[in-house]
Amino acid sequence: MDMKNEFGRDGAHYDRLTRAAEHFGVEAQVCKTVEEAGEFLAELGRAMNGEANKRKLTEEIADVYNMLDQLCYLFDIEEEAQDAAERKMERTIQRMEAGETDEAVQDIHG
Repeated sequence: MDMKNEFGRDGAHYDRLTRAAEHFGVEAQVCKTVEEAGEFLAELGRAMNGEANKRKLTEEIADVYNMLDQLCYLFDIEEEAQDAAERKMERTIQRMEAGETDEAVQDIHG
């Protein structure tokens, strides 16, 4: 399974993504991913506090998404990550159908 086809990406986006990953390398992209994840979490926190900015949230999600894709490429785990994501969503659906709730959401909403 090829991630660029699995997600319906055009070849140009995948080519740019892998070019950036190869140019900067693992160490730099791991550090950049941590930075982008922090910015995303800060924006998500603002959204949870009623201060949502759709444009900023979209940009931060895109940054994290691109960085995670680069890490999958650099660590050569694209297929494994996709398989794990599918398994985890299947498990989530099974839990939903069994009537389970998300404890994290219960903690937030009491």
